[in-house]
Amino acid sequence: MDQEAQEQLGETTSVEQNEALILTKTEELESTVKKSLVEELVEFNALERLLLMGLLPVKADYYNIKKTRQVRENLSLNEDEIKILNTHTTVLEDNKTNIDWTQINKQIKLKTIDFGEWLTGQITDELKKLHEEEGITESHISLYVLFVEDKEKEE
Repeated sequence: MDQEAQEQLGETTSVEQNEALILTKTEELESTVKKSLVEELVEFNALERLLLMGLLPVKADYYNIKKTRQVRENLSLNEDEIKILNTHTTVLEDNKTNIDWTQINKQIKLKTIDFGEWLTGQITDELKKLHEEEGITESHISLYVLFVEDKEKEE
């Protein structure tokens, strides 16, 4: 219990007031913990950022689609990052593309993204849907662990 709560407890005279203060402080603490879990900022590499863009919803209400647009802009690669991506991308004879993600991720810095509670839920749902449809690829593993497995452990 913090010093402010102890001082408030010492100033109160009834058990009911003490219990009310303890309940209030407990609720504040629980709210802070829940908020920190939702607002936990995580760093993503270039590949994860591109994959996440594909998991974002394309329809929502005005406020959520506006937040989605902001997150999509934050996930996007900037001009210098695109140059790095192009440097490590080769087109093979059969028109398939080979991308050296190891080199790209060494050169492009990790980026911290704040999704917020609603968008985190949308990404989690989309990854669960991919799992059910057996559409998860090796590239999705780190995202699945972060958004699905780790969230299930917290619950």
